[in-house]
Amino acid sequence: GVMYVNGGTFTGDNITASNNTARIGGVMFASGSKTNVTLNDCTWTNNSARNGGAIWIGNGNTHLFNTTFISNTATAGGGALWAGMGNVIIEECAFIDNTATGSSGAGAIYAGGTTSARIINSNFTNNNLSGLSVENCTFTNNSAKKGGAIFSDTSITVEKSEFIENEANTEGGAIFIYGSNTANIIENLFMNDKA
Repeated sequence: GVMYVNGGTFTGDNITASNNTARIGGVMFASGSKTNVTLNDCTWTNNSARNGGAIWIGNGNTHLFNTTFISNTATAGGGALWAGMGNVIIEECAFIDNTATGSSGAGAIYAGGTTSARIINSNFTNNNLSGLSVENCTFTNNSAKKGGAIFSDTSITVEKSEFIENEANTEGGAIFIYGSNTANIIENLFMNDKA
């Protein structure tokens, strides 16, 4: 990526990043348990990588606030963001037209089983994605093989969110939970989702 953070602290305000390419993390590669990344008011467009079209997170703490990801791509997983470990908070962000073409999928966000992720007051349009704790979000016109809006291979809580016109090729038009994981689905609206 253009930015490499390992064990340090990085705060980015009003960063526009477009048309960057890397093997992992098209714009940013962040790793190390003591890494702290905060992004505010950023717009990241048309970036690409094998994993994490815009951001690859190996560990640490990441807080994304009021940041927009548009048309980022991954050839494996995490069209906008790939997180394997660490703590991730995504707040008041927008994910639009991000894609992942590989078998691990997750067009917007891939969150591995050891990632603690909270997604709050955010909007997802035309992506495939994974998530763990989702509150007050809107998922519109997202699609995937399984889980049109969310595919999760860990326990998940989805609360006070809207799922509108999402589609899966096989199962879980809105949400697909893999294995024997627990799903807490509380006060959500599902409209015209199909599989």
